[in-house]
Amino acid sequence: ATPITIVAPLKVASSGLGIEAIVSMSLLALQFGLQPSLTRKFTPKTINRSTVVFTQDIVKFFRAGAAILDTGGWADAIVGWNVRAWLTVAGIPALLYLVQNFATLIAYQNLSPLTFNVLNQTKTLSAALCCYLLMGKVQSRLQIVSLLILFSSACVIEKILPIRFWKSKDAASPIENGAEVEDKSQELKSVNRDNHTQGIFAVLLASFISGLAGSFTQKNLQSAAGGVAGGRNSYFFTMELCV
Repeated sequence: ATPITIVAPLKVASSGLGIEAIVSMSLLALQFGLQPSLTRKFTPKTINRSTVVFTQDIVKFFRAGAAILDTGGWADAIVGWNVRAWLTVAGIPALLYLVQNFATLIAYQNLSPLTFNVLNQTKTLSAALCCYLLMGKVQSRLQIVSLLILFSSACVIEKILPIRFWKSKDAASPIENGAEVEDKSQELKSVNRDNHTQGIFAVLLASFISGLAGSFTQKNLQSAAGGVAGGRNSYFFTMELCV
């Protein structure tokens, strides 16, 4: 989803991360862990997805506007603003984020929280690739190794790269233990398999779009530096994306 960028700097102690940074990172990790479960619980497949996405952007729009009012920067935020600059800087990323929000919601509804979170991290790969293709930014060797490890973890959880020694040889699978699988209809198993495949495709699409939209945003803002978009207020930019 389109994030609201927090502009307040974190304090970093000379000996390492400050308490504010540690607390913020911990809360962010908690949010990533809880969000798939909460979304799956409160947005069943019967819900109107357009309503969910629309409501998300409405809430973010007013939250960002309130943040601008709270910081007293509304006058500065709209200096030199015009429709052409808005469409140039935020147009393509906004459309990409719209598709990403729908794909993410579909993935939430069809995947387990663990599968979603692991596969969703492939957005780091797409961000690195898109930054290279759109902006010519090359990753270091260490960064490339890290990206390969991230990709491998996604392959492991989807059993593309099975690591059998993680499993106990004595552990019996549901099929080996018998009767429970027999009780399930083939139709139900087929539906679950199709839903899982749909969720996999949706989360990979959302992750790719996340990197692509982020690269477009960075490129547009940097290319417009010194112009109307130079020094753009991050809260106001969030409102432009939401519109």
